[in-house]
Amino acid sequence: MHRSVRYWITGVVAVCILVLAACGNPSEPMPIVDSGPELSLGVSTEDSSWFNTETMTAPAEQEVSLTFHNDSGLLRHNWVLVDGGDDVATAVNAAGIEAGPAAEYLPESEQLVVATQLLDPGESATVTFTLPPGTYTFICTFPGHYDQGMKGTLTVE
Repeated sequence: MHRSVRYWITGVVAVCILVLAACGNPSEPMPIVDSGPELSLGVSTEDSSWFNTETMTAPAEQEVSLTFHNDSGLLRHNWVLVDGGDDVATAVNAAGIEAGPAAEYLPESEQLVVATQLLDPGESATVTFTLPPGTYTFICTFPGHYDQGMKGTLTVE
């Protein structure tokens, strides 16, 4: 099975688990969870500049571990989560490009919530975060990738 199909299936299963967990009886107390849900994200095909999903959902106020896999055969990528929509993402992306390769195209910005380092093909990185409810944008700040559509939306509810 191709890696991209495997990661897509893993992502679908993770989302289904999150949806089913959200369907619990609200009158019952929430169980204590030792670790948060895990989300998986990867580049969709070799040599591409887009993520394998454009939308993700995560629970609010719970620790989430997200593993980003760079399955590209040639290109370097990162996963950068920003607090805001396209205008904020565009500004963070521009600041990342200005920060340059020495900073791994990661700017110092109050809107940058969490990010992986720049990953070579075949590498993976995991980030852990806890967020309040809201809509966040994830992007790749490697030059040209955001402009080619390498972005998506994370809804925290």
